[in-house]
Amino acid sequence: MIAAKGRGNSERRSEQLGRCSHVIWACAKTAVLVTALVITGNAAGQQKSVFRIVESGYASPRTGATLVWLDSSRVLFNGGTLSAVSKARYPESEEAAKWANPWTFVWDTASDNVERISDWNTVCYSPTYIRQYKRPKYDSLRGKYRLGPLGKEMELNAEAMSKRIKKDEAQQRIYRNSFDCREYAPSEIVPPIPPDRKVVLLREGDGYLDLGSRDPVRRSIEMKSGHDIRWYHPTAESGVDLGMPLAHNFGLHSPRYSSYSEEYVVVPAAPDAKTSKGSTELIYYVLHPSSLSAEKVTIPNFAPGGGFTQGRIERTKSGWVFSGSGNPWLRWAGIYHYDSKKVTRIDLGSVTALSVAPDGCKVAYTINKRNTEMGSPIEVNYVNLCVR
Repeated sequence: MIAAKGRGNSERRSEQLGRCSHVIWACAKTAVLVTALVITGNAAGQQKSVFRIVESGYASPRTGATLVWLDSSRVLFNGGTLSAVSKARYPESEEAAKWANPWTFVWDTASDNVERISDWNTVCYSPTYIRQYKRPKYDSLRGKYRLGPLGKEMELNAEAMSKRIKKDEAQQRIYRNSFDCREYAPSEIVPPIPPDRKVVLLREGDGYLDLGSRDPVRRSIEMKSGHDIRWYHPTAESGVDLGMPLAHNFGLHSPRYSSYSEEYVVVPAAPDAKTSKGSTELIYYVLHPSSLSAEKVTIPNFAPGGGFTQGRIERTKSGWVFSGSGNPWLRWAGIYHYDSKKVTRIDLGSVTALSVAPDGCKVAYTINKRNTEMGSPIEVNYVNLCVR
């Protein structure tokens, strides 16, 4: 379904890595022109649209991928070289020991260079705060954490960090914010959070989302009663119902903020999907901080065959980019583009992260193109949707 112009991937990869992988500054892999799969209605259609996919030559960890645009040219990620990942498939190898602790890189897509900026694994990044982790080989008990404002980080060993987390959680003293990487005491959050509520903190100044009671029995009653997820904002007198049923929740798909569109996007863990004659409507929600409102977004006439698991989604200048997988995997897993008229698959594989640049054109993503092959790498790529 996807054809690359020029030489095969293995030849191109081996030549490039031979030139680049031994230095801190490494040239990114050459662009691969692929013919995207256009999907309309129930038909897996003709090859019509061409996207220019650029491969970094680097791989992302299987869990805990960090992928953040610093501006419209530079993207920060954690991982290692593809050559190291290939050797790390053998647990006793020296490269496997190195891969136990991914490094942090910045890929300058304008100059096509990748720079290793830290030998720590960045697990959470924001412009003002960072959380990093390092462990020697596979000994997690001797690992170290580094966290704090940029340039003023403090280090904690794994034992001290574990004791701190357990103590704080037991006393309900902290809430973790995945947007700014910080931890907050209840007294620091506005408006105040009742002690029995499950919440998701948003960016500073945007308040939080109330996902219902922490108590399973009360939560079940709220869900059966049709309660909505509520948005509590520092400027609002009371919570705002978003029209999102508590039953949807978020699961692994916590709200994502787009610096391009200045909005949050939510993928329901229990999507409100309709099936009619084999077609499926994919449902997402967009949260607008400026109006404290939610918008329901529908991608119609998408036909993922034997079921489709929704992944991440963000708005772009030309529509929406989203990921997911279905059955059979090899036919439906991938990253897709929706331009309000049709769905076009950009790349085939299991997508673990995606991020849209502030210009709304470039999309960085991590993808495993050989999901059934044990130890196969999760590649770091990007595509410019404004260029065909």
